[in-house]
Amino acid sequence: MGRIYGGSIQEPGGDETTKIAALVAGPTFARATRTLYNGRNMKTIAITIDDETLARLDRVRGNRSKLIREAVREHLARRDRLASDQQEARIVRRHRSRLARQARVLVRSQAKP
Repeated sequence: MGRIYGGSIQEPGGDETTKIAALVAGPTFARATRTLYNGRNMKTIAITIDDETLARLDRVRGNRSKLIREAVREHLARRDRLASDQQEARIVRRHRSRLARQARVLVRSQAKP
């Protein structure tokens, strides 16, 4: 399968006709390839987005794909933090009695006689 490096397509063992056909095929070919972008291996995907959101996205200056990647990363990080917070809350609830007992002992030991 071909790879795109800095905008050029390299087909292992491919001839010029294969390269031109791949360029003409456009997105169909791109979906089946991985792209090396700034030293990172990327996969091209297709998404469905409503017109209003796309218009707002296009008003933001810069690379649309980069903006979407950053938004997805932030969303996933937020989900990870939420899952971690929920796990921590379950642990605290499970050990509530012991934690309360330890807190009482600590407060008593710090109280002035």
